[in-house]
Amino acid sequence: MGEVWVCSGQSNMEYRMQRYPTYAQPLKGANLDVLELRKPENASIRVYNRSRNGGRTSWSNANEESLKAASAAGYFFSRTIQEKLNTPIGIITAAVGGTHIEAWTALSDYQRSPIFRPMLEANSGLVDGQMPGAWYDVMIAPLIPFAVKGFLRLEVVEIAGSDHQFHPALAKIRGKNEVLVFHPEIKDPLKVRLGWYETAVPNLVNADQLPVTPFKTGFQGR
Repeated sequence: MGEVWVCSGQSNMEYRMQRYPTYAQPLKGANLDVLELRKPENASIRVYNRSRNGGRTSWSNANEESLKAASAAGYFFSRTIQEKLNTPIGIITAAVGGTHIEAWTALSDYQRSPIFRPMLEANSGLVDGQMPGAWYDVMIAPLIPFAVKGFLRLEVVEIAGSDHQFHPALAKIRGKNEVLVFHPEIKDPLKVRLGWYETAVPNLVNADQLPVTPFKTGFQGR
């Protein structure tokens, strides 16, 4: 018994436990990922790292070798809930930097949508210039046999005005089910999108501290 979590998204989620040489060191505090890699094998946390080319992958206990390619955000999340719940946790890393949400959504979902189906037909099978399902087919569909507790994704929020140029937005939670997104220089926002470019780390979560899935509004017909 235990829980399995899928860690998906762009480079913020793909960010590995073993840093590339070009990655900057922490500005303050200890280099936590390096310290974790030096710890003894932990059989209470298991790791499954999806391959970009769809190659075979197997489960491994969390240890120095298996964690090198695992999502750092996903691992520290799994360690926290494992310690809190005292139950085995499995993490699946399926993330690719620079990718769009369309590529992570099954093509069949777009084809069934009354909003997106016309966009597919009018744009040679593309949605906002992206091929739906490209990464879903390779990284997510093979996971369907697994029973998962939930998904983690890292993205960012932006807002656009009448010039259709996006700008980083401010947001605050109002009430129980409403998020107010605004920008001091955009009086009449037309579009909002969550989770768009690589350098941002959004922190919009629900009451259970689970991240909100990416979304975009105001894109119909464009």
